[in-house]
Amino acid sequence: MEKMLLLALYTSCILPHLSAQSSRIEYRTIVKLTPAEQINNLLTCWKPNEKAAPSLIVIQQSNGTFSIISDNTRKDNLTREQVSASFICPNTDPNKVPKESYTGYSKLLANGAYSKVLFMRESGNRFVAVVADDKKQFFFINSEGQKTLLDGKPDNLITNQDVSRAAVVLADKQATPMEEVNKMSHDQQIAFFEKMRTTDLTRKVWLSDNKTFTVLKKSRLSFDVSGRHFIEIQPKTFYIDGVPCQKDISGGGTQLFVSPDGKDWAYCYMIYLSFKNNTNLQNVFNPFITIEDGKEYLNWFIVQKENNSTLLKHGKRQW
Repeated sequence: MEKMLLLALYTSCILPHLSAQSSRIEYRTIVKLTPAEQINNLLTCWKPNEKAAPSLIVIQQSNGTFSIISDNTRKDNLTREQVSASFICPNTDPNKVPKESYTGYSKLLANGAYSKVLFMRESGNRFVAVVADDKKQFFFINSEGQKTLLDGKPDNLITNQDVSRAAVVLADKQATPMEEVNKMSHDQQIAFFEKMRTTDLTRKVWLSDNKTFTVLKKSRLSFDVSGRHFIEIQPKTFYIDGVPCQKDISGGGTQLFVSPDGKDWAYCYMIYLSFKNNTNLQNVFNPFITIEDGKEYLNWFIVQKENNSTLLKHGKRQW
């Protein structure tokens, strides 16, 4: 049985426990559930459709059957198998950075200008790479024609999702070559690595916009979800373009969202969304960014209890 579902009620509401600064949060109720219904988080496709609602909402009934909502249309009395067969959720992750493009190495070596490709990432027609020539000089190059001589031996290449920004981690220029370490005695090697553990604590990072940062060797490095800002993550502290922020976002899978000017931020860990101003939300799914009338918004879906009812809402906040 199919019936049209009226996606309900636009509300601009502020949750009672949130700070005054959270007044910039807007909520729109997508669907209100009966007491016998609950959202099935695993089967729901949280990727937003054109109306900023989940592409497929899966509701589990108390009698074990399922209902689905897609494009404002609801179907009831379905089995789990029918739900799985009714919709295939796209498995593309817009926040996933490209892996190493080994197959692209031959293109960069074809003209003989470079003797070795150390790293390469591709996204569509765009690429970035770190290469070496016969003089053992190292360069950062990209598809836009940039070619920069690097001040040190490249240790790693980090990019954002579309490789429009990149960071090259540079090894210590004074580091002892491993060929020399291999010639040491066992006791000398133990002493060497112990000294490295206690003294070799930092690395220089060069960014493709010609900025440089000094980071801890043990830090996790990335770009934020927008791809604009370089992020260094340590336990209890993270850095946005070198500016420290006192918050622990070191949990695996944490997503960091940063405003265009780098002054505001929010992070999502599992089902928790936290803002710089200490606004904290739970039961949050799939945060994403939209641009509306030239303004950037952080969006999310949230499941909340209100007056003995369960509501699925779309929330958004302008930076």
